[in-house]
Amino acid sequence: MLSLLFAIGLVAWLANSAPSFVVEQPEELRDREDNEPEPLPKVDYERRNPFDLSGDGPHPKAVAEELIYDFGNMALGQTGEHDFVIENQGDVPLKIARGPSQCKCTVSGLKTDEIAPGESAKVHLEWTPKALGPFGQGASIWTNDPENQELLFRVEGEMHREIVSEPEGGWVLGTVSKETPTTFEGVIYSGVIEDFNIEDVTTSSDNVQVEVIPMSEDERGDVLAKVGYQLKGTFQPDGRSGPFREKVTVTTNLEEHQKFEFNLTGNQSGPIVIVGPSWYKGPQLFDLGKVVQGEESSSRLTLMIEKAEQPVEIGEIQVEPKFLKVEMVPEKTSETSSRERFTLRVQVPPDSPVGRWNGERKGSLKIKTNHPQLQEISMSLDLEIRSE
Repeated sequence: MLSLLFAIGLVAWLANSAPSFVVEQPEELRDREDNEPEPLPKVDYERRNPFDLSGDGPHPKAVAEELIYDFGNMALGQTGEHDFVIENQGDVPLKIARGPSQCKCTVSGLKTDEIAPGESAKVHLEWTPKALGPFGQGASIWTNDPENQELLFRVEGEMHREIVSEPEGGWVLGTVSKETPTTFEGVIYSGVIEDFNIEDVTTSSDNVQVEVIPMSEDERGDVLAKVGYQLKGTFQPDGRSGPFREKVTVTTNLEEHQKFEFNLTGNQSGPIVIVGPSWYKGPQLFDLGKVVQGEESSSRLTLMIEKAEQPVEIGEIQVEPKFLKVEMVPEKTSETSSRERFTLRVQVPPDSPVGRWNGERKGSLKIKTNHPQLQEISMSLDLEIRSE
């Protein structure tokens, strides 16, 4: 029985006194949120100083003039590296051991893990950030210098895309005038590359012109760019109505970023602009909704028609189904306005028959005008009348 108790006690004592090799990262070593460190590799890092620091007599003196290296701006995806130097200015050998590390850490220039008096060794750090933004990682070195038991080396900087082009995907101009030019702007810059040139800019049509202007020092400072260019463009309307899609291609002297392509899309407004929550521009559809028979219902849209030499007059109105009541009411506009405004109102009478006018059986509305570029306003109608 005594032998059994002795054995149990021996096992418990060994478990408590055995050295642990679990690597813990001190709070100050943990990486910033945007660049979380990868799990530490399984190497012979010491989680605490392994040296006996209680002895008397002469001691080594660990000196590192540089503990933090600011690498500035760096391109995402690249691997950085830097050498720190540890010098022994003491009278006896300086022993060193690697502690917790967030990046690849090696010590070079030594045959053993000791630095002789007056000698030095290099601590080489390598890092590959995984995210844009501020970055920081570090590695610790234990020593047998009682006054400098741990050296914490750290690298810090900012991660950037190697080159930035904005707006990403290109410009969406929306509805533009058929008469006056529309301008647009963009930039191409780098916070990492020291210099590059834009060699050529081409467009898909003569309607689009783009000028390249080097960014000023203040403009570069606003985006932390080392070199950059503004793109100032103009879309010249050609008198046609409807949507347009153009392309701008920028060529640089960079081998890995030789071409940037931007789309330029929009819609040249025609002689008429129609707005309203029930208006669908693509299919030219006026949705009258779902109506219960016996209840009166009406829907309306606002129509803005370009002014012509003569005031716009409304002529014949054709509607299907024929029981719908349609009116075009002119609204008052300012003398400086370039368009005349009308309210289009479509009423579903209470005694309208049950039915569906959608899908293949869509309703329709045609309105004649005296406008030289808009002799007829045509649209589809979507309507459902229920019995209850």
